[in-house]
Amino acid sequence: MQFLTPTTLTGHLVSLEPLDDVHIEGLRAAVQDGHINDLWYTSAPAPGEMAADVAAKLGQGDRGLLLPFAIRRLDDGRLIGVT
Repeated sequence: MQFLTPTTLTGHLVSLEPLDDVHIEGLRAAVQDGHINDLWYTSAPAPGEMAADVAAKLGQGDRGLLLPFAIRRLDDGRLIGVT
């Protein structure tokens, strides 16, 4: 039994969408913009590791350990990260 049901949450600037494999390409583009995965003060997978990272988060979600979301900007529809 799942404690929380994934749902899309929408605010004024972004929406949080339940993470799915369809988000992988957009998330790859997001980490390439500014090379976020190379920054010392944050943690992000390299573009080539994004599919494995999403799969790991989805696996944790299936086990009830987290509820992963993709973050999408409302003004242009681009994905900008995960939470």
